[in-house]
Amino acid sequence: MPHAGQLEGFIDCAHSLERVKLPPRQGAFICLNEGASKMKISHLIAASFLFCHSSMHAQDLTYQQLITRDGVKQGFAFQQAADPVASAVLFQGGDGRIGAFGSERKGWVRNDAAFLSGGAGRFADTGISAAAFDTPSDRRNLNSGFRSTAEHAQDAAAVMDFLRKKAPGKPVCLIGTSNGSLSATSAAALINDQGPDCIVLTSSVTVKPKSAVVARFAHVFTDADLSKIKVPVLIVHHKNDLCEHTPYAPMLAHTKSFPNSPKVDLITIEGGQDHSDNCNRGHHQFWGIEREVTVQIADWIKSLGK
Repeated sequence: MPHAGQLEGFIDCAHSLERVKLPPRQGAFICLNEGASKMKISHLIAASFLFCHSSMHAQDLTYQQLITRDGVKQGFAFQQAADPVASAVLFQGGDGRIGAFGSERKGWVRNDAAFLSGGAGRFADTGISAAAFDTPSDRRNLNSGFRSTAEHAQDAAAVMDFLRKKAPGKPVCLIGTSNGSLSATSAAALINDQGPDCIVLTSSVTVKPKSAVVARFAHVFTDADLSKIKVPVLIVHHKNDLCEHTPYAPMLAHTKSFPNSPKVDLITIEGGQDHSDNCNRGHHQFWGIEREVTVQIADWIKSLGK
């Protein structure tokens, strides 16, 4: 996890803004919805500079555990923003494990640098306290339909309650990536009281595998009852995501999949670094532009209160 002063090679906080250098991939850009103007990374320097300096004051990453069900503990990596304007539960894709290990004395690290499992610090730097959701103590993973269950939603509700107590009166958003998007939609649909204030779906799975065996490991976000979601929704997807289960093509149409949501937006991402492992790395995980994408999501969440 990069510390203040590194910003994954984009910004050096120890130097003045004039000495900031753009990464080699200067052509990367982010565009909002279809037909919106493209935003060069260079336009994000000022936001990134402030983002970098705020990280100096964010609290250290910790690993928390809550008793969420009878005999079950739910773990999550937590990083609180210095002055939180919102909070978020981050649901990683794959099998749901975030790879966290360590101790309070030695500090917590994770062996997975994926977009959300390693994203608590990035979101905290934008003013959004974040809890990277791990697997519960009674399961080794979140596969085989568990993301759609009431038990999973109950675990998520407990973490949301934790975040609300840490930042009273501030909104809480559920953010999922890939398989994790089903965790976000299912929890939002199943939790009646004290549910999320918004949800964000990134690199979401939309294509069901033909093999029943493979289907255990690929979780389509529309398996949740989307008609029960009544909060703002943001869809974030890379235009060149080549994972066979997460194509970009249907994402614009999916902005119509939430009939009772007051607001559904789509952010289309381009640029960054590709990788041959299409479903686990590269554009699917926003390689090379993780922080820019995080800032865009954070700005959307903050805009909801205006």
